[in-house]
Amino acid sequence: MSSCFLFAVRDRYMIQEVNDMDYRDFVEIVKEELPERLPESLRGAVIDDAKVDKLQGQSYEGIRVIPKDSIVSMSVDLQPYFEMAAQGMPMGEVLNGIADRIDSVFADQPDFSLDMLDDYEKMKERLTVQLVGREANEDLLQQIPHQDMEDLCLVYRVNVQKSEDFRASFLLTNEALGRLGITEEQLHQDALVQTLKQEPFEIKTMAEMIKEMAGEEVEVGDGLPLYVATNQSRMNGAAVLMYPDFMEKAAEVVNDSFYVLPSSLHEIILVPENSGPDVEELQMMVQEVNATQVSPQDRLSDYVYHYDNEECVFERADHFLKRMQEKEQSKEARKDSVLADLREHQKECEEKPRKDTGMYRVKEATL
Repeated sequence: MSSCFLFAVRDRYMIQEVNDMDYRDFVEIVKEELPERLPESLRGAVIDDAKVDKLQGQSYEGIRVIPKDSIVSMSVDLQPYFEMAAQGMPMGEVLNGIADRIDSVFADQPDFSLDMLDDYEKMKERLTVQLVGREANEDLLQQIPHQDMEDLCLVYRVNVQKSEDFRASFLLTNEALGRLGITEEQLHQDALVQTLKQEPFEIKTMAEMIKEMAGEEVEVGDGLPLYVATNQSRMNGAAVLMYPDFMEKAAEVVNDSFYVLPSSLHEIILVPENSGPDVEELQMMVQEVNATQVSPQDRLSDYVYHYDNEECVFERADHFLKRMQEKEQSKEARKDSVLADLREHQKECEEKPRKDTGMYRVKEATL
């Protein structure tokens, strides 16, 4: 009897088992059954549990695969495969899909040597930055170096593999920073230098960006003038907000101070202040689009931001409006104070008895 026939019979009986199991049971079945499905090059690989911490709520519990006589491993999130099985896909097909995924990753080995992990001079050439929201990543941010800007945080990654269609990177942790013996300030400076080389920022009108994506002219309408800012690859392009001189150059392009709409992790939208946008409407639009159009893993923030070109201040739009209100109140208070001083001085003058002056007597004598 062939092994293919045995697999087919076993897979048929496993369908009912999948319908009755939870995710933890599914992981155990994968760990038990997967080794037989792996290609010859991965026979003898160790498969164990893995808990992977990721940004944007994408942490998961899955499996880790370590090939025989190797210190390189890969982790696999099994949740999508569990859902396939729960929806009726035969377990054999699910397992084959997992095996194919693992095989493709190890077959396409990245151009990254492990000695780079302890050699900062080599590693820094692969540094890049990513901008994320603080609220969605609060727990993980305690373990990784980052720089805050309002409720946004710039984090640092190391590119392992990069192409037009695929890229792989890992987050730098506080532990790694200590092992490398560098400061967070040095990391920040080096990461920005490398990112600027590899991913310069671009600012285009909404019409230009849509034309680029659609490949043809598209009517945008006569609404607010909108600009899109991102990087060259259109991946993690919201990080341009933290590029040196980005704010000043963006203000030159839009010819004004501007509001920032956090479209996603990959781009931001700029709205000139002189176009007279309703900030409350912008805020509602951002929240609605995030809730209905942007996936959780790509979501940056629910807030609108503002850059004041005169004072070179970047802040949340509600903080900007509050600052302007306080500035106006302070201005009015100073005005009232000056008027009060003038009135007080006038009152003092009126209450003082008039004194004849020598000038008056001279004039009186000449009459």
